Amino acid sequence: MLIAVPEQAWVEYETASPAALAQSLIRIAANAQPKRLRKHPREPKKKTKTGYVAHGVASRHVSITRVLAAGHV
Repeated sequence: MLIAVPEQAWVEYETASPAALAQSLIRIAANAQPKRLRKHPREPKKKTKTGYVAHGVASRHVSITRVLAAGHV
């Protein structure tokens, strides 16, 4: 951070007590807008196909053993 902000700006935070530093950080965070700081907005999740068969297709299925046992060939 010393590259982006001059060293003189950090003196206030280095000498502050933990309680005073916490108050300063809370004051700064109250004005922050996280949406503006995002580099890339999140897109909605893509729909994924389920690995299951639809009920109509599954209920039409008949096992070969039952077909052969019934004699419907």
